[in-house]
Amino acid sequence: MPRVTMPAKVQGFRPSNLAALSSFKHRNYTLFFLGQVISVAGTWMQTVAQSYLVLKITGSGVDLGLVLAIKNIPVMLFSTVGGIITDRVQRINLLYFTNAANLILSSILAWDVLAGHPTIFFIYAIALGLGIVNAIDNPARQVIISDLVPRGELNNAVSLNSVQTNGGRILGPAIAGGIIAFFGLGTCFALNAASYIVVIGSLLLMRRSQFQNVTKAAPEKGQIRAGFRYVRSQADLYLPLILLFIVGLLVWEFAVSIPLIASRTFHGGPAVYGYLFSLQGLGAVIGGFVVASRPAATNRGLTWTAIGCGIACILAGVAPTITTEYVVMVAVGYTVVSFNSIAKSQLQLRSSSEMRGRVMSIWTLCWVGTTPIGGPLLGLIADHLGARWVWYLSGAPLLIAGIVVLPAMVRLDNATPSESHERSHELSDEVRPATAPPISS
Repeated sequence: MPRVTMPAKVQGFRPSNLAALSSFKHRNYTLFFLGQVISVAGTWMQTVAQSYLVLKITGSGVDLGLVLAIKNIPVMLFSTVGGIITDRVQRINLLYFTNAANLILSSILAWDVLAGHPTIFFIYAIALGLGIVNAIDNPARQVIISDLVPRGELNNAVSLNSVQTNGGRILGPAIAGGIIAFFGLGTCFALNAASYIVVIGSLLLMRRSQFQNVTKAAPEKGQIRAGFRYVRSQADLYLPLILLFIVGLLVWEFAVSIPLIASRTFHGGPAVYGYLFSLQGLGAVIGGFVVASRPAATNRGLTWTAIGCGIACILAGVAPTITTEYVVMVAVGYTVVSFNSIAKSQLQLRSSSEMRGRVMSIWTLCWVGTTPIGGPLLGLIADHLGARWVWYLSGAPLLIAGIVVLPAMVRLDNATPSESHERSHELSDEVRPATAPPISS
């Protein structure tokens, strides 16, 4: 009887057989992913513990907002500098430095809390230090993904990165609640410090021989301006960034918008806030997996996702009952993270390797650096118009902007490959420094 063999495609189950998990067949990316899961969970544990600590010390919501602002102001001011550094050096070496710096700062904060004498000004100082480090770390952490996987799998890798980020947002606060109850606030800070040891270990285990060929930018004057000119010269970069700016400024301020709708509209306590935040995180994880399963992202898809996010935010303001709000919050999380995942993929795929750090630093500026403006602005809106208006005025500008740019995004997708390649090549040459090395594909 002849031997029957199974086709190669069904002989065994491996993660790489699933489109949504294809990036895990690359050792370096898997190590990066696992390290980041631990790091993000640790960061959210510290965020929750820090909120309790600030309120315990001062009882002031203003001080709580100031800690958030102080941590994000350096990102707003210096993220483009971080992008320049990311373009000039080996990203893995930069991440050694930033994670070591975060380890030191978090350890100092943990020691101070465990010793029992933290002050609000000391917390401000550590928040400022962490913010300065994050201004460098954020662009490097985003761009290194393109070093770890082939270009064809970048969309998948970026989307999976969004999954782990939002998974950590669910896992970290949940763990923090139990740790605070049984072991105290200081243990959360200590565990966050320890999480950076795991990240550094994952970086040390990577094989540099498997890194993608990446061109570094030559040091020159005016490279920040060159980065902005580069973005401004390409519609498939500046149009997504316009949408990103609106989302970062008005939508991605969930630390403000969710507590306001929970307490002032539905008169719920911490439990209602927790449910809303967790359901938003659940939708975000689902959205990240869905985008990761797609072979490629398009400008059209990006814009329709932005429009969907705008509609979801408006519905969050309209929702008549808390049960309806729970359902809508899943849609909000799904659309906002789907949008961000596609945008990050598009920006990295459509930018040259020696400009990628600067492009992603502008992403950081739009996504994270707008928090010191957007958070207080939404709080002001809530105080004068009500919590529902926070969601209306978050969703409506995004919805309108998405409708306005949709025709241009469709035209970009409809351009023939040769036209698109020629246009990108010409625009890259226009802003590339004369002494910079050629772009490697």
